[in-house]
Amino acid sequence: MPSFHDFLLQPATRAVLATMEIIEPTPIQAEAIPALLAGNDLVGQSATGSGKTLAYGIPLVERVARDKRVVQALVLVPTRELAIQVDAVLGKLASGRRLSTALLVGGRPYGKQLAGWTSCGCACWTRQIRCWIVVSRQQLKRY
Repeated sequence: MPSFHDFLLQPATRAVLATMEIIEPTPIQAEAIPALLAGNDLVGQSATGSGKTLAYGIPLVERVARDKRVVQALVLVPTRELAIQVDAVLGKLASGRRLSTALLVGGRPYGKQLAGWTSCGCACWTRQIRCWIVVSRQQLKRY
């Protein structure tokens, strides 16, 4: 089984993984992380609880440029609850590199969420309808 030391990860990412007590990658992580770090597209399928969030989240955070304070990545999820879970995990990874994340979901004030969204340097998680609202109002800038 490979180790996270086999991947070219920044020290901040390794430190966050150590804090989370994650020592070795799961099978989906072992396959996905190298491919995504190399910039390849990937479709993966794995059981609930198998580590999919970190499988795409680690490369996502690794590839974000810290000097660009615009949205560089977008993760769409089907439910508000999953969006909150994904944001919590990826927020830990992002904070290790001094990046920010933003959560945009229904049931919360839109204005406050949008303020975080527009200054977010890393990634945003949303249900599809919220994404459509932001795009249709041209509130998401291209970098």
